[in-house]
Amino acid sequence: MVDYKQVFTIPRLWIGFSVLMVLMFTILLAMGGRIYRAVPPLPVMVTTPTQVLFHSADIHTGRDIWRSLGGMQLGSVWGHGAYLAPDWTADFLHREALAILNARAGGNFAA
Repeated sequence: MVDYKQVFTIPRLWIGFSVLMVLMFTILLAMGGRIYRAVPPLPVMVTTPTQVLFHSADIHTGRDIWRSLGGMQLGSVWGHGAYLAPDWTADFLHREALAILNARAGGNFAA
């Protein structure tokens, strides 16, 4: 029978830990590199036949707004946050609808 203290010595444990850390960080960096290379392309501008809808600077501004509202704590820029974050689109549309209804009512029903 092999003694526990002979197999799991402190130097062997440190070597095993070091090999495991190198292996894990290698996998982490390799996967991060693949994700970085697979980033979706950003258009320079989005247009209709008659007008420019938005430029790439508008996309970056939208990302900054999303980050300032705490989106980075809730998920990725590419969509996972949609499962966890509040629905800011619905919130914006609700506020716009209230503003339009208030404007049509002559400003009599301000919240």
